[in-house]
Amino acid sequence: MIKIALNGSWLKEEKPYVPITVEEYEKDIRWFMDKGIRHFHIHFRDANGHDSLDVREIRPQFEALKRAFPDCLIGIGSPLGEDRTSSLRLEQVSDWGDFRPDYISVNICEEGRAEFVKLLNEKQVPIEFSIFDMEDARTYVGENYNDIALRALIEVPCAETVEETVRNAGEIYEYLKGSYPETEYVVHGEDSFTWDVISYARQNGISWRIGLEDVDRDKEGRPITSNRELYLRAIEIADETMKG
Repeated sequence: MIKIALNGSWLKEEKPYVPITVEEYEKDIRWFMDKGIRHFHIHFRDANGHDSLDVREIRPQFEALKRAFPDCLIGIGSPLGEDRTSSLRLEQVSDWGDFRPDYISVNICEEGRAEFVKLLNEKQVPIEFSIFDMEDARTYVGENYNDIALRALIEVPCAETVEETVRNAGEIYEYLKGSYPETEYVVHGEDSFTWDVISYARQNGISWRIGLEDVDRDKEGRPITSNRELYLRAIEIADETMKG
């Protein structure tokens, strides 16, 4: 499985090419659906372009995309930051009523994670658990989160070297796979090391993620300003690595 992370929490003032409107999402999703890709990760925005979990903001956008592309699967992010505290996150998701995204990503390392997971489970919202390091991985196992997980997302920040970054991804993946061999795993990196992490994932038959949330430069540091170009470049680099 390939998943496209369309935008993250980037503002237009920071990265004007990052999609933040339904119209922009539709253009990307249509192109990727034509390529057979149906998994998308979106941070929906409020009227000011800020990441939002307010059901009044996100439900109309989510439903518009599902009407246009009924076969796509759309997950949303839920990170803390900016003005979103753990208590505000709980309050906003508590107000969702019968709204259900296809899944929601939850960072294991964040404050208030246990209460948030409990609420999502009660609301029957599928959870993709985001794991950044071995401490997160051990928490995932220790808290028996695999029993309620849709999948595990292995997100490795840049270490000092690309080799260390890829090694970290492999360590987390092998540890989790040893406990839960049937679980679906998705791997991605960040910034300049994204490309090597994706190559590792493809070489090992692991699902992977790419998108402007994670990276906007190629391996040589040249700017990339669209999700489409990122995907095409990821395929090209990984194919070169596998041939080599």
